[in-house]
Amino acid sequence: KEELDLWLRRCPVKRFKRYLYKKSSIKPKELERIEIGIEKEIDAAISFAKKSPYPKISELTEDV
Repeated sequence: KEELDLWLRRCPVKRFKRYLYKKSSIKPKELERIEIGIEKEIDAAISFAKKSPYPKISELTEDV
């Protein structure tokens, strides 16, 4: 719990966003557009995974 609390306070994503605002010319709207695109990509990947069939048992140890 303590480690989780520490990283929630020191969230690397939030820290990087602050860095981008300070050190680059990125605008909040542009960053928001990028975040929306990322969310759509993640949602599509989750949807694809849920619709995909489970692998055969014989395939479980392939490419490991």
